[in-house]
This record gives sequence, C-alpha cells and structure tokens, in this order.
Amino acid sequence: MPIRPRYSERQRASVPRSVATVNESTKNSLNAILQSSMFNVSSGYGYSTMCQHCFGTYTPNIDVLRQRARVEIGQISDLDVDELFPTDETSVILDLIEVYFEFILEYVGKMEHCRGGQNCAIIKMANIFTSSINRVFERDKIAYELTDGGQIARIGAPILSEVIQSATFVTGDSELDGFLETAKDKFISRDPEVRRDGLEKLWDAWERLKTLEVPGDKRTSTAALLDRAAAGDAPLRERLETEARELTDIGNDFMIRHSETDRHPLTDDRHVDYLFHRMFSLVYLLLDATGRVGRGGA
Repeated sequence: MPIRPRYSERQRASVPRSVATVNESTKNSLNAILQSSMFNVSSGYGYSTMCQHCFGTYTPNIDVLRQRARVEIGQISDLDVDELFPTDETSVILDLIEVYFEFILEYVGKMEHCRGGQNCAIIKMANIFTSSINRVFERDKIAYELTDGGQIARIGAPILSEVIQSATFVTGDSELDGFLETAKDKFISRDPEVRRDGLEKLWDAWERLKTLEVPGDKRTSTAALLDRAAAGDAPLRERLETEARELTDIGNDFMIRHSETDRHPLTDDRHVDYLFHRMFSLVYLLLDATGRVGRGGA
C-alpha cells in the first residue's frame, strides 16, 4: 500500500521542492528507513526477511555492503548498521542511497518468479524503500527523488519541470533533437556541473532551431518561426521578437559555453535554473507552434 502524506505534509504540498542539501534531520530520517527496511532491526526476523509465498529470504550482509560502498565511494570506510550515512556531504549521501537500492535489488531479482508476484515480501520491501525515501525528500522539500530504476534524479524548479521531463521532439533535424534530449536529460541531473552542460546544449539547440524554417538564412528563418508562434497577434509577436533577441544576447554575454572564457560567468545554480527555464519556454513554444513536439510533450 502506498504511503500517504500526513495532514501537515498535505498542507505544505504547495511549497516548492528547492532544497539542494541534505541536513541532519533529513539524514536521520533516511538512516531510520535504511535500518528498518534494509536491515529490519525491529522485525521478528531479526536481520532477515522471508516471503511466505516463495520462502525466499532476504539477509543483508553489512560486511559486503561496507566493501561495496568503500569501492564505489572512496571516502566511506566506517559504514555501520547504526550509522548508514557516516557523512554530512549531500553528494555522498545520495550516492549511498543508490548503492543501497542496488544492494536490495540483487535480492529482489531472485524473487521475480515468486507466486505472490508484487506481493512477494522482498519486492514489497524494495517498493516501500523507494517510496519512503521519496516521502522524506518530499516532506523536507529536497529537490531530488529516487527513481524506479534506482537513480537519484533532480527535480527541476516547479515552473516547467513536468513539461521538461515529459517533452519529446520531432523537429525533423536529428542533431537538433539530440541537443534537446541531451539538454533535458542533463538538466534533471543532481550534479550542478551536468546541469550547466544541459544549459549549454539548450543554447546550442536554440541556435540550430533558428535555421529550421529557412535553411541558410537565420534571420529570415527566425522571423518565420516567431510569425507562426504569434499566430497573427501583433503585440505578442513584438514581445516574442524581443525575448528571442534578449536570449541571443545572453548567450553572447554570459558564459553559457564552457569554452568561452571571456564571457561573464554564472556563479549561482539558481541563475542556471532561471536561464534554462526561460530559454526552454521559448524553444518549446516555437516547436509546439510549428508541430515539432511529440505526443509525450503535448
């Protein structure tokens, strides 16, 4: 059964999930989830969980887990059942969650043919683990989530995050499609540098998009795109042209591309978010108005 939000959590539902770091309170909650779901320290089975359908048994080994964490996350050496997050560094905590998910998944894979199907105790435990982690993230407005595939993904700023994640592109230009998909995928990364790469790819997409309508004449092509997007609304057409010009100027003046070291640097991750959303809004409008957005983004 899915874990439902409590009253106080429902009241906070409209608050944006914009917290980028895991504090001590959140870490303690995550540690409690791991202690109960992975090592079952309070269950009747001690450190094991057995499914009554297939009689499969989940018995995690802290020594194996410690070795895996040490290999994959070099600075972890003092991992213990009582302290599964022996660090205050957010990136390491998120890495550990992915390692723990993979550790559980190995046991889940052995239970795939259980007669209970999704009711297999071990499979249910893995599902509860994921939903519990995400519930803590949501409660504390942490800007990350654990996906079904076991990776931590960043939740973008709330303005366009759902559109960005669901959009698909059929521009007729494979290179432009590639720029857009890469930009979208990188922007939901939890790594700020990867998100900056996503901003660079989006600006590359913008420059290529401006050539679609009239190849070889970027100015005329851009005007045609704006005409189609404005759909005869003259005041809006004027505003769209201003926005297109300003975004082009931003690309020329700020260090959107890493190689352009003579530009003004972007030093705040919130500014990267702002510019990505602003550019994506215009790009998406132009693509949608010209029939270049797939069903997933409609």
